[in-house]
Amino acid sequence: MKKTNTSKTFIYSSLYLSLFVLPMAPSFSYAEETVELKDVYVVGKKKATRKENDITGLGKIVKTKDTINKEQILSIRDLVRYDPGVSVVEQGRGGSAGYSMRGVDKNRIALVVDGIPQAQSYVMQGENTRSRQGGGSINEIENENITSVEISKGASSSEYGSGSLGGAIGFRTKEPSDILGEDEHFGGTAKTAYSSKNEQYTHSFGLAGRANRVEGLIQYTHKIGKSTKIHDDAINTVNYDITRLGGYRYDYDLREPNTKPSTYFVIEGECGSGASCEPRSISQLTNGAVPTEENLRNQANKHVPFSEEEKQFIPKTQHVKEHLNPKDYTGNARVIPDPMKYKTGSILSKIGVYVTKNHYIGGVFEETKQRYDIQDMSVSSYYSPYEAERFNTIKSSGVYSKSGSILDGIYIVLGQTLYEDENKGKVHGIKGIGLRWSRTQFFDERHTKTRKGLVYRFTGEKDSFLSNATLSYDNQKIILDSHIHNLYCSEYPTIDKNCRPSVDKPWSYYLSERNIYREYHDLIKLSLDKTFKVFSTKHNAQLSGGVDFLQSRLDRKDYFEQYAIENYVIKEGSTGNGYFNNPYIYQLAPGGRRVMTETKCNNLSAFRDCNTRIIKGNNKFIALREHINVNKYLDIGLGGRIDSHRFVSDDPWTASKNYTTRSWNLGVVVKPTRNIALSYRVSNGFRVPSFQEMFGHRVPGFERGEDDEAYKVSNLRPEKSLNREVGIGFKGDFGSLEASYFINQYNDLITLAAERVYNEKVKRENIYIQYNNAQNIELKGINVVGKIDWNGIYDKLPEGLYTNLAYNKAKPTKIMNDPRFFWLRSYAFDTLQPSRYIASLGYDQPDDKWGINLTMTYSKAKKLSEVQSESISADGSAKRENITDRTTKSWYIYDLVGHIKPHKNITVRAGIYNLMNYRYITWESVRQSAVGSINRHHDVSNYARYAAPGRNFVLSLEAKF
Repeated sequence: MKKTNTSKTFIYSSLYLSLFVLPMAPSFSYAEETVELKDVYVVGKKKATRKENDITGLGKIVKTKDTINKEQILSIRDLVRYDPGVSVVEQGRGGSAGYSMRGVDKNRIALVVDGIPQAQSYVMQGENTRSRQGGGSINEIENENITSVEISKGASSSEYGSGSLGGAIGFRTKEPSDILGEDEHFGGTAKTAYSSKNEQYTHSFGLAGRANRVEGLIQYTHKIGKSTKIHDDAINTVNYDITRLGGYRYDYDLREPNTKPSTYFVIEGECGSGASCEPRSISQLTNGAVPTEENLRNQANKHVPFSEEEKQFIPKTQHVKEHLNPKDYTGNARVIPDPMKYKTGSILSKIGVYVTKNHYIGGVFEETKQRYDIQDMSVSSYYSPYEAERFNTIKSSGVYSKSGSILDGIYIVLGQTLYEDENKGKVHGIKGIGLRWSRTQFFDERHTKTRKGLVYRFTGEKDSFLSNATLSYDNQKIILDSHIHNLYCSEYPTIDKNCRPSVDKPWSYYLSERNIYREYHDLIKLSLDKTFKVFSTKHNAQLSGGVDFLQSRLDRKDYFEQYAIENYVIKEGSTGNGYFNNPYIYQLAPGGRRVMTETKCNNLSAFRDCNTRIIKGNNKFIALREHINVNKYLDIGLGGRIDSHRFVSDDPWTASKNYTTRSWNLGVVVKPTRNIALSYRVSNGFRVPSFQEMFGHRVPGFERGEDDEAYKVSNLRPEKSLNREVGIGFKGDFGSLEASYFINQYNDLITLAAERVYNEKVKRENIYIQYNNAQNIELKGINVVGKIDWNGIYDKLPEGLYTNLAYNKAKPTKIMNDPRFFWLRSYAFDTLQPSRYIASLGYDQPDDKWGINLTMTYSKAKKLSEVQSESISADGSAKRENITDRTTKSWYIYDLVGHIKPHKNITVRAGIYNLMNYRYITWESVRQSAVGSINRHHDVSNYARYAAPGRNFVLSLEAKF
């Protein structure tokens, strides 16, 4: 009987709400309520709760502004510090590429701010599998602008739309009511914080005002910082004694006693006539073998000892040995993180007017700029003996000018260049990179987010036809500018980011590559809410929908190489034979000393195609959600959503496609007693292909118009997921405790793979390498969250004494590859965070004048089986490989944080993290060396570089006025 009534209730309420629905509205919105205080109208958002979007609250974590302050969250990495099962995906260059949860990451976890999707992670295709392609980062959300965060673990597309395959994170920005109290007309906040682990300073200042029917907010945040430090022990245990290539003047031919070689030369014009110059011998690479008479003298002179002059000459022929401190060392064995300077500035402003107490019109402007300046010091600034063969002594002449360095005669030949000489016309020359110059690589990341919006809100009276209605328009532009500088123009060992090739720096070189990724969203959304009763049941229903006009644009700019050449040739008609008394006479080749600039852009495959990549489209969606309180024993939550995506590109090699997807969720909460709740949640998720996947994989050498038959445009289906979760919760005077068991299934996951397709035109099978729906996976796990009120258990204990508990464990149960595809790697669960426990003991003084908390974090070791993957070859055979050479051991740390209020409007917060100064490595850091990671760290020889910070502290001062 109850079941029948429940079904009727849902039908009645849905039809009732549908009477006033408009066809477009938001994916979700947050209920607003208006409270009249004296003659001033005040809008305030309901407090965010775990059960706001899902009746069960399973898999939900909600952080309010109080939580954000109490946990001293200063960055997105701090946001999930105490949330097991959720982690940040490192981009490899200081930025981040989203979050990881429930076995998936990056674009499979939706990020939205006030209902607006944030930028996708777009990784440029590299010229080879080892290149750090660039890009991949997302815009990081300024936490000081946020008033609450919902972390939804498990498929959540009925709430957040595409990308919520394994979960979603929804942020809400601040309102004036977050600064102003109900009776306040003007107020402000100021915050200053310092974090020692990355020397980050945070300064935030906000003002809010309310006069008559107008209210507004403006807040500015500025941050500066550096790369995160590692534990001091990891640095102090390493010493760097290197051996590098050098050069020397070839003054003696040691095969013959005291014999000058026939390699002497002069350069015409350096000191009058060529004959008047003192000859000098060519330069040569050093070598590692210690010369002896036995192994160098010819047969007739094997027993002739080296002369004093030869003995003084021999050390010059040896490779250079140096001792470097950890800060100056460059190379794969580097331990100290790459030096980085970070800067951000963010402004958030909102203003609105109450036309009446029920009708509100407002606007929002938000702009955040982030800057990362990084030197990749895993790139060795010197050349090791293993690279000697790159300096081809046949092509590298060994000739150098009198005013230059002997190293100017030793260079890597990159190839031939063609330039115009005013006398000789087209002239061929050599371009190369000189041994003299430090090899350096710098990354510049510039992220800009700009948002402008308008909003209309209606807040109904108690018996109004609608409880709330919101109509909004948001225009958002995100620019992710990534610039790579490869420099060979400052003399070793100096490093100068601003150096460039010049004629006085023979064989200096510079390679620039800049990728600017933009995403535009114009989002119109409508949300209608109604709270009502049908018989004895209570209902809260929301109908929402909207349309998002979107565009993805990738520009490749500043993609060029610049190099200085100094080509010498033997003077025509000269009779020198290379001996000291009759040296070779060289002269500059026609136009042989100059700086050349050449573009690297051409239409040869993706990584050389500099045409702007544009994909346009839209996303129309409509969603219905209803929470039903049947009685005190039963709550039911229902939700459904339909999305229509359309993508269009003028490029025939880029996919243009339409997608229609349906997502839903069902939640049931049974409360047999006042203290026990049994919950069940089932939901699905989807992700339409990313802009990167729609652009597709471009095969090197293929050109549009010539290789159309051999190229296959990506033809993808949406990825799909199913989340099932059952939980039991207890609550009472003791606090609350909830345990849940979940199963997550993912189907049609997209990966790069090859397949054979019969081509009718050429009457044969072709092999096409492209993104394909090729993988299915499944995982299972458990999650525990709780808070214990010790005073509620034993009233002799002080009020305000509490313990927080959290635990998450997940393990893969199925990994399947579509047998049609090959040249792919099976799914590796490097995305899974090792099992983690969180337990804390804290005390908050009842009047909140002070508080203290000690938190223990324990992480289990990363399982080797989770970082193993099978490489599928063309014949279908599989080879099992580790995607990284290292996993992580178990570790635990303690954090001690506290706050004190010397004045009601002033709060001082402090925290000591890794209190016991343990040395440990997190999996999230080591994962940067795994196959498939963005901007992968290759050939890591010392994993101490991933050590977490030792004991560090955070100090902040917050003031309200």
